[in-house]
Amino acid sequence: AKGAPKLIPGSKFSIQIATEIACDKFQHHIPLERQRQKMKNALLNVSVKTLFSLTQHLYNLLYPLNEMNRLDIIDGECTCIDESPVPFYNPNKSLGYVWSMSNNVGAYYQFEATRSGSVAKEMLSGFHGIAITDGYDGYNFLNHAEGIVHAYCWSHMRRYFFDAMSEKGHAGEVIDHID
Repeated sequence: AKGAPKLIPGSKFSIQIATEIACDKFQHHIPLERQRQKMKNALLNVSVKTLFSLTQHLYNLLYPLNEMNRLDIIDGECTCIDESPVPFYNPNKSLGYVWSMSNNVGAYYQFEATRSGSVAKEMLSGFHGIAITDGYDGYNFLNHAEGIVHAYCWSHMRRYFFDAMSEKGHAGEVIDHID
């Protein structure tokens, strides 16, 4: 019988096994070394480098879908954009950032080593509409961007009113309106 479709020409590995490895790593948080050990216990000798390569080839195969998500979001009337710090391995043990852009159509994620607003500017390239952000200064360029209305996230503003409720009881009315 003909074997399963291979991830790349000449590879021993199918798309299915590469997908399983990536899901185990990113969805179930099973490190590649632990997956290698599990495979070794099943008498399969596969290196961590090979497992990493499979996830990288799978990413390359799926990248056009991620870009389609970005373009669908850019075509919308409104988008939310944010960045979250995440540790990643590098000699300085510094943080990187997972940038996200989303609307009612979907979500787009991009990893960058920087929190610079230039990342947001690049991600929003071609967007015209309402861009919702938190109060981070890196988004200030949106205040002068042609075709973009810069709006701020109500959930961030809501925190201040929630904190004020202990001193000013009527701050709860504002929270009710925001909710």
